[in-house]
Amino acid sequence: MNAGVDMKSANKLVVPNSNVRLTLYRRKGATDTPAPVVTKIRARKGDTIASIAAARNLDANDVARLNGVTPQVELRAGQEIRLPATAAVAPSRRK
Repeated sequence: MNAGVDMKSANKLVVPNSNVRLTLYRRKGATDTPAPVVTKIRARKGDTIASIAAARNLDANDVARLNGVTPQVELRAGQEIRLPATAAVAPSRRK
């Protein structure tokens, strides 16, 4: 999440906690900047982070890190998954 961050010039450090939420820590004197925006979707039966990411042209490892899981773990139906807000909307799947 913070690859290549120079802590001397960074305003925020993103640290995942055990509750799979993003926790933002700010340095003293840092200016307020908007937090990264995410889009939330609901997983369907049989979905994995890798399949969701592939359908939206995203990197599965980035999406997995954002959600605190591995790319290949099978998700529960209805489980809320966070995606970067720039994710393209995938066509709906028909049953």
